[in-house]
Amino acid sequence: MKGLAFTVFLFLSALSSPLLAQTDTTKKDAKTQAILEELVSKIENGKKNSKTSFEEIAGGIVLDQTKTRAGKDFYDLFIQNLVLPDNVMDYTIVIDETPGLGTSTIVKVTINNFEIFGNYLQPKRDLIEETANEAVELTAEFIVNYNQIQLELSNKEQTGTGIF
Repeated sequence: MKGLAFTVFLFLSALSSPLLAQTDTTKKDAKTQAILEELVSKIENGKKNSKTSFEEIAGGIVLDQTKTRAGKDFYDLFIQNLVLPDNVMDYTIVIDETPGLGTSTIVKVTINNFEIFGNYLQPKRDLIEETANEAVELTAEFIVNYNQIQLELSNKEQTGTGIF
């Protein structure tokens, strides 16, 4: 990431250089285009190598911060089974995993900075499926209730003028 930031710095400093301002603009545009294409390819390669992935579902985002195979399986099952109403918007779900003792890990589901689910995760497929289904049920219920509360609080009758 430091190399990418340094490349961007060099690119920006090259554009602001007075020597380049006096050169032929057609050559400058071709050189600039080549530099931009190189930067875009480096950024895309960085995204592929990133350990955090995400999915966009029904107006929100789900972040994957798992570390093990069991955690990745949990994330995949969670995404497959998560069904939300269309009117639910503006939420961020983070699925995080902390290594535990032995082969178990602790998986946590956080929605808008509220931890709603945490459980030990064993590397057995049937236990992973059961845990993922439980997390999906709690997540869907929490998001629907949270959205309903936000709508009720934003109602004109609930908002005050600030005058006592």
